[in-house]
Amino acid sequence: MTEITTVADLLRRGDAKAEAIGAPGRTPMTRGELMALVDKVGGALRSVGVGAEDAVGIVMPNGPENAAAFVSVACWATAAPLNPGYREDEFDFYLGDLEAKALIIQAGPDAPARAVAAKRGIRVIELIPNESGPAGAFDLSVPFAAAGSAHPSPQHVALVLHTSGTTSRPKIVPLRHSNLVASAKHISATLALTPSDRSLVIMPLFHIHGLIGALSSSLYAGASVFCPPGGFNALKFFGWLDEAKPTWYSAVPTMHQTVLSRGRAQRRDPRAKQAALHPVFVLVAAAAGDEAARGHIPLPGRRILWHDRGDTSDDQQPAAAFGAQARHGRHRRRSRCRDHGQ
Repeated sequence: MTEITTVADLLRRGDAKAEAIGAPGRTPMTRGELMALVDKVGGALRSVGVGAEDAVGIVMPNGPENAAAFVSVACWATAAPLNPGYREDEFDFYLGDLEAKALIIQAGPDAPARAVAAKRGIRVIELIPNESGPAGAFDLSVPFAAAGSAHPSPQHVALVLHTSGTTSRPKIVPLRHSNLVASAKHISATLALTPSDRSLVIMPLFHIHGLIGALSSSLYAGASVFCPPGGFNALKFFGWLDEAKPTWYSAVPTMHQTVLSRGRAQRRDPRAKQAALHPVFVLVAAAAGDEAARGHIPLPGRRILWHDRGDTSDDQQPAAAFGAQARHGRHRRRSRCRDHGQ
């Protein structure tokens, strides 16, 4: 079996006809279609002078196009997803710190990131969602071109993020292909993911929790993701469960609390359509020692695996070798992953 050491290897793994990315009301994109998109994006990047070691900022709302753009860029350059909610001065800091060669931004009204890119002389590449195609399909303002298949080096940096900067100036955290794939592999194994699994991705795709904890781990396993546009929305959450029928999702405690509140309100409303009960595995990220959060996530009938949420550099690095067993209820408590069958 070929060793999986890069994001491109990860994407080629598995059945090309299997679903990779889904979204509400959209035909799923297959793994083969995703890989074809990756290679076309690579040709576009190379045509404007973006090399394997250049950073490409990605400023996009959550959704299937964001997921597809991230893996596409990571296969050909260094992907640098940024929070679309940043102010102009924040974009100026992050794009400058990254020394970004290009910026991918969704076509539409002027945004602070666009203004900063113009000021800094950074090439702006607009992304236009192709809503007539499968989930995640898009075009670019730069024409797609042929560049062959992606074959990055395992030592090339695939992803850069910044620390939160709560105690000092935010610092760049680079993740090589080998790092990213190892993390995806370990999370996939910890959660015992299989090609039949589907993750409902509601965590931001500019944070490692969404990018590796949900997206990359699923793709490594040959599984699929369902990426609602705009990210988390408690009002639509139960509808997404009905449509996507995910087998698992991962979120922080405040999201779960919001979902529970919405569920209780919906049950009390006789006019509301009641969502079907689906067997969903829940991964909750909480700060180490945050027993208050843990104590307020009662999810009857759900298998819950807790993991301690660290900083950007180590979040989603599962330390429990017992995660797969915990998913099936064979271990009750370990130092970092806890199984609550409530």
